[in-house]
Amino acid sequence: MKRKNVLKTLVGIGLTASIFASTVFAVPLSDEFINGYRKGDVNQDGCLTEEDSQYTLQIYTGNVEVEDYVYNLADMNGDGDVNSRDASIILSMVTDSSNFPKGDLTRDGKVTIKDSELALDISLGKVELTDVYLGIGDLDNDNQITIKDVRLILDSIKEEDFIKGDLNQDGRFDTNDIDFGYKILGGQVDMNDIYLKLGDLNEDGIFNIVDITFMYQKIEQSTDFKKGDLDRNGAVNANDAAKALDLYKYGNVSESDMKIGDMNEDGVINANDAALILDVYKYGE
Repeated sequence: MKRKNVLKTLVGIGLTASIFASTVFAVPLSDEFINGYRKGDVNQDGCLTEEDSQYTLQIYTGNVEVEDYVYNLADMNGDGDVNSRDASIILSMVTDSSNFPKGDLTRDGKVTIKDSELALDISLGKVELTDVYLGIGDLDNDNQITIKDVRLILDSIKEEDFIKGDLNQDGRFDTNDIDFGYKILGGQVDMNDIYLKLGDLNEDGIFNIVDITFMYQKIEQSTDFKKGDLDRNGAVNANDAAKALDLYKYGNVSESDMKIGDMNEDGVINANDAALILDVYKYGE
């Protein structure tokens, strides 16, 4: 079910200001994961940033309705309620640069080309340089983020930290990487050496539509996806339930489909599995 708090009267701009002006205290990253997301990643974008604290405040004030598992992502102290205290805990956690690898400006737990792009924007003044950015991104310790730091971040990216095919470098090889591959082929994203190493599945030295075809085949054959994630995009949601109903209606169920989508393990994919997939989406694992 969706959770929505009763709107408090002393909230809004004044509350937000008081939370963000309050004393910041040391909070380590949570080791708890809910539905594939680290506790505190309330907006479920894979990164731990100030936006998660802001979103927690929106839950508290009743401005947004969320599923139970998202509510639990925001309930940092585990008291069963989401309030300004949880927002403060998240803010302290995500602004402590010691919680993140050096160079991990996006705060997603690893150093990727996205971090070098953010460092470049900071060095050019397109993104404001904050204390947390300085603590994470100043690799040469000169108290600023410059082109030199961009180069150092690029040098620190380790190919072995990523999965072959994981073009968007989110730690998963799924259909989102195929979408990203099409952006590269279409010129919306510039090709670089890292993308080539990750995307050249047939290892012929180039990245092209042949590699996209290999990506489709590899993903379709893989069972290394969360139970219920039938569209193989790394998340279980209503689209997966719809895919289960399509498989039930039209058949042509592959072995990997069966392993991923047969939620009650009765040997078939049908409406019961679609309902169970929706339960995972609503309430988490």
